[in-house]
Amino acid sequence: MRRKFEVIFSVAIQIEVDESLVPDDEWRTIFYSPIKNIKDVAEHLAFNCGVHGASLSTLNGWADQPDDKVLILRQPGGVILKWETEEVWEI
Repeated sequence: MRRKFEVIFSVAIQIEVDESLVPDDEWRTIFYSPIKNIKDVAEHLAFNCGVHGASLSTLNGWADQPDDKVLILRQPGGVILKWETEEVWEI
């Protein structure tokens, strides 16, 4: 029997982001419509660059930007601060 779970991990990442990365052209505002301000950009880049280790220039929408516009100050380094697991249902 297989069982399905939902696991939520919480990590803390400190990130420094250049304000010029806020989408201001038509293509980026359409492609990244939920990203409207510097906080949204920081969350998106913390996830992609901090958690997944991507560089800015490898991300769609920012490939034309130099990597030094994002600086990860502190990464989780495999340390998970908190997690929650809930069984969703039996399969």
